[in-house]
Amino acid sequence: MDQAAKKFQMKYTVATHFDPERGEEIARYNQDDIFTSVFGKLKKDIIGGGRSLINLPKVPEVN
Repeated sequence: MDQAAKKFQMKYTVATHFDPERGEEIARYNQDDIFTSVFGKLKKDIIGGGRSLINLPKVPEVN
């Protein structure tokens, strides 16, 4: 993709539920760097969030 086309390219922020396959899908479809970030909700964090913890998957924490 040339620089002129990249200037007007749409960018996306992608939601995740921490499924390991989601990262592979994002990498596969992100050939032109259209995904700028990924966001999701951990079961336990400093902010909370209002979602029922029972519905959130358990993911390993990174220090």
